[in-house]
Amino acid sequence: MKNDRKIVFFLLGFELVLLSVLMLVAVLRVGKDVTLPDAPVLSSGSIFEDSIYLNYYTSQYEDDGSGVGESVGDYNYFTFSFSKDGVQSQLHSEGIGLSSGITSSTLTDNQLTIKASKNASEPTILNYGNLYIQNPYVRSPLSLKDILSEPLKLKRLSGISDNSVIIYHTHTMEAYCTTEADRYRVQKAYNETKDNTRNVVAAGEWIRQSLSTRHITTLHDLTIHYEDRVNGVWQDCYYFGVQTLQGLLQANTKAQLVMDIHRDGVTNPSRDTIRYKTTVQDELGNEYAPIMFVVGLNYNASYEQDDKYNPHWKENFKLALLLMEKLEEKVPGITRGISLRREAYNQHLAQNTLLVEMGFDGNLVSEVEASSKLLGEVIAEVYS
Repeated sequence: MKNDRKIVFFLLGFELVLLSVLMLVAVLRVGKDVTLPDAPVLSSGSIFEDSIYLNYYTSQYEDDGSGVGESVGDYNYFTFSFSKDGVQSQLHSEGIGLSSGITSSTLTDNQLTIKASKNASEPTILNYGNLYIQNPYVRSPLSLKDILSEPLKLKRLSGISDNSVIIYHTHTMEAYCTTEADRYRVQKAYNETKDNTRNVVAAGEWIRQSLSTRHITTLHDLTIHYEDRVNGVWQDCYYFGVQTLQGLLQANTKAQLVMDIHRDGVTNPSRDTIRYKTTVQDELGNEYAPIMFVVGLNYNASYEQDDKYNPHWKENFKLALLLMEKLEEKVPGITRGISLRREAYNQHLAQNTLLVEMGFDGNLVSEVEASSKLLGEVIAEVYS
């Protein structure tokens, strides 16, 4: 009997050991097949791309691009109120019952109309408090009630593994100053540079990093565009930039936001002796470069409006309006508002596409860094 008990205990013990070994082998095998995500890294080559995985930063659903699985809760909806103090946005968790993009207004229809421009040197201005819209080129009036006939709808992006944001540069070499002395160097070598630590690429990278910190996956393309002749016709950088953006959109079909990051320039090197700058300080004394949003409309070559030339301009305008309001809330005076253009400026390829002017040629890199990080922070807030 004792021997039988020994045999039974031996067999039980053997089975337990065998089971433990099999479990260990299974764990080791899974460890070979599954790669845990690292912190976002900077990839080599001409593209900066986040490395964030869905199984690490979880989202509400696994988006296969078909729209299946999306619910009302996957989006943020924004409406706007207007008064003599400016514009204020309202966030809604669902779009049901929202019949307009304007919640309320104490301004008249005439006060909510962007007047037609007669010439670029004398743009019309719509300005109430934090609301600032300049129109240098559009020759017909534009009604905010018409533009905001529907609320702004933004997909929540935090935690989605696919590239949700695309950043690129039509004028990749537009440069900033590293010191105050640089402001007196107006030669082309100082206004344009391939040094990505002091041109608009740096601004784009700070935006990307700010979004990455908040779990929004972003692709940053560094393609340099040059003016050149094509079939005997001189083409500007936008001609080549649109080809870059088309390729980026085809490779990243789930992108929800596109930004073409520029810097503005007032300096005329043949006449001026100093590069222009202006800064804004917050309550702690931190200095920021000003930010302006350029929204291209839907005019054809005959200066007639036709949505086939840019079906997205109203949505682009709404997004610029929202970002302007949110930035002004954090640092009053940081934006130069919204500037309108007749042409699309390559904003016709996708909804929620913006051209962003980050500072002037005379702004310091440190000032641009502060503004870029703040812009990334605001974008993450409205898309989360």
